[in-house]
Amino acid sequence: MVIILLCRLSGNETLALGSALQKGRTMPRFAANISMLFAELPFLDRFQAARDAGFPAVEFQAPYAFQAAEIGARVERAGLPVVLMNAPMGDAKAGERGLAAQPGRESDFLASIETALNYAKAFGCRQMHVLAGRNTGERAAQEALYVANLRRAADLAAKDGVTLLIEPLNLRDNPGYFLTSTGMALALLDRSDPLARPLCFIAVSSSMA
Repeated sequence: MVIILLCRLSGNETLALGSALQKGRTMPRFAANISMLFAELPFLDRFQAARDAGFPAVEFQAPYAFQAAEIGARVERAGLPVVLMNAPMGDAKAGERGLAAQPGRESDFLASIETALNYAKAFGCRQMHVLAGRNTGERAAQEALYVANLRRAADLAAKDGVTLLIEPLNLRDNPGYFLTSTGMALALLDRSDPLARPLCFIAVSSSMA
């Protein structure tokens, strides 16, 4: 997965960034997604496996089956930073894919953010993907709820120095997901007042076979 933080750039800044990339001044650094890689190993052993394979950092999706202290110990032993994790997405077995845009689940969402921040503090993770959840067919209501929840979550995360990410997901791999386009994500961030809360950005995933 390649993580790109999208922020507003002026035309000159965009040109300067493009020029630097073309001249090789900025090289991508890849984190191992150990929720997917090294699947032949128990999860807690994958940190060292990523280090042994030469990765400079790791990310993962759902660490909540393990104690935060256990993960922190493995992170410290491997000497790799955790650059991204997901907030809890609810009951995955029941088809839940996040809580941020789910009507009636506001208290569950805030509790999930508090849980995720406690984990993030335990092993120094500074970026968190907040999943929207499924499209219920009430788009206007879901959008308003999503914006309100992002505002509340960003305020909580700011206290711990954590940046929130939202990520559009394609419907082929994630049927029924609520947030499905970059345009929609940008519009929602505009509504959540990102200039006052510069702690919420967009993650873009690039999958390679």
